[in-house]
Amino acid sequence: AVLHAALKYDIDFVAAKARHSWDLLSEEDPVRAYATACLNKWQKEALGAARSALKLPIWPLEPPQCIEYDLISANTVLRLEQYHRSCAAAAQALTLGTERISWGHALTTEQCEHCGGTSLTAARHQLALTSWMNKYLSAIADEFASRPAPSTAFDKNVVESTIREAYEGQRPCELHFHTMEAINRFVKHFARKVEVVLCDVDLILEF
Repeated sequence: AVLHAALKYDIDFVAAKARHSWDLLSEEDPVRAYATACLNKWQKEALGAARSALKLPIWPLEPPQCIEYDLISANTVLRLEQYHRSCAAAAQALTLGTERISWGHALTTEQCEHCGGTSLTAARHQLALTSWMNKYLSAIADEFASRPAPSTAFDKNVVESTIREAYEGQRPCELHFHTMEAINRFVKHFARKVEVVLCDVDLILEF
């Protein structure tokens, strides 16, 4: 209400403070923030809120209990749903596409000092990392269906469960800190790629 009044009467100072409050809201309750931004015709802020909402499994959407959401049109809600699904498709296409073949360089790591540094061990080590990468990408693609955000790439349950699958029965030294360093480096590398891809997805709004 304060924000609406500030914009209506062109009270810049009050509007600026209200926008700051909205920034906080965008992180804590992005769907409500999206509705607020659309009501006030803030295209940039609406996109920011929609991107924040990607970290939530919001479909089927449970309407938030707020007056702002009741005031936006069904078409505005549909635009958010379409954006969320388009981002999910883009993130999954990246994850399962042929480009993943070239991502092995992000897994390059030093040899495990406990394995003696033999070429056979190095090859086995790289195969295990590649196996983990493939399992991880398949699992994270499923997560992107409901949470297509770069932060989803860091999902602890996915990372840890795929590590257990890839290294089951392997020697303990396979999980030397160099291995974990390589895995963490890959996840960060992948999250950045997801962020770049999502920047190309448009949120189409009609105010």
